[in-house]
Amino acid sequence: MHLENPSTFHRKTYQLDLGIMSYEPVWHLQRNIVYAKIDRPLPDMLIVVEHQSTYTVGKGISRENTSFDEHFIRSKGAEIFYVERGGDITWHGPGQVVCYPIFNLKGHQLGLKEFVSLLEEAIIVTLKEFDLNGCQRKGMRGVWVEDKKIASIGLAVKKWISYHGVALNVSPDMSFFNGIRPCGLEDIQMISMQGLLRNTVSISRVKSVLINSLEEIFKLSLSPIKLDEAQKIYAISHHHLL
Repeated sequence: MHLENPSTFHRKTYQLDLGIMSYEPVWHLQRNIVYAKIDRPLPDMLIVVEHQSTYTVGKGISRENTSFDEHFIRSKGAEIFYVERGGDITWHGPGQVVCYPIFNLKGHQLGLKEFVSLLEEAIIVTLKEFDLNGCQRKGMRGVWVEDKKIASIGLAVKKWISYHGVALNVSPDMSFFNGIRPCGLEDIQMISMQGLLRNTVSISRVKSVLINSLEEIFKLSLSPIKLDEAQKIYAISHHHLL
């Protein structure tokens, strides 16, 4: 099969901003879009969202990571989900920008490692707009500022279609990370943009900059749509999101 050179065109991609939404319906939405894209040639999708407080546990959780306590999680008023992405445990909540790129990696001519690197690059470019120097660390996923982690990445891929994604800490309540060992790493310190800048950071502006960075890096032509439009395009009934 001949694949177009992605450097020569901008790939049509839908962009769906869900505002603040609980985790479970967005998780179901992602999976429904993946199955729709496997069944027939549909455009890629970029979902952007802030979640209500939720801990997710990936398939990569190590036996050694017994740091999280479900009773602690429930006491914080948070939900917990065991999901199919790679990686260990992390937290999502208000003040954190989450992006779910549901991309056909073959169409982009990307392997998984290169895809992860490009997602990290988009975060680094975004941080630079706010005078923060993000970096990658060898052997570790995510984006760091010096030795502190500011963005996490956890992905799943089915039939070359990616889902799950990246989470950038803009201005969340960082105490939610205290009861876990984020990403299964010892002595890791999670940080936020607001904590580093010691100033209020506009989450809408961060969203905008990150979306533009992803558009440039992946050579996308983004078309904003609403949830009901996405449901029609990908033939997803309302009850599938419950």
